[in-house]
Amino acid sequence: MYKRVEKPKENKSRSVANSVTQEKNNDNSTYIPKENGVADNRAVHKFVDQRNTVSQLMTVRTVPKKAQIDPKMARKHIVPKAGQADWAKKHEKPKTTFIDNDADIKALVDTDAYDFEEEKKEKGWKRIFGTLTTTEYHKKDGKNNADEPVDQVGEEKGRVCEVGVRKEAGTHDLLIDHLQNKEST
Repeated sequence: MYKRVEKPKENKSRSVANSVTQEKNNDNSTYIPKENGVADNRAVHKFVDQRNTVSQLMTVRTVPKKAQIDPKMARKHIVPKAGQADWAKKHEKPKTTFIDNDADIKALVDTDAYDFEEEKKEKGWKRIFGTLTTTEYHKKDGKNNADEPVDQVGEEKGRVCEVGVRKEAGTHDLLIDHLQNKEST
């Protein structure tokens, strides 16, 4: 009824057109070369590694500097108002400067970029001066004895203070480890 028509084994004009469009489509950065029809895994890994490296660099660049309080300094100077006189009386310090929370001192330290020597492995240390709300207690007899009575010689108010800050080379974090009133009370 119908004549049998044999299909040609390959349409040469169509295969040439397909290879041209493939070459155009493969002209981008995600092209994975094929060898004998199999993708080269080394190219895939190289592409993935390059992308991870870029995102890691971006993360490092956006790390903020953070001020942290040295726990030893916190125990000496950050005391609620109600307990300051009692703390000053019980400890062997002739005079003590108090703040009642750490927010002001952290804000003071975070306002500037400090030029620590990054090349050195040991810790750098800086004095920073600024106004903080402090109180100050002195021992009545001026000695370093525990359980001696104290006087509040500096009522709570804004005073110029010296804040000690140290930093390990190669890190962003600053450690606050010293507080002293500089304004005479």
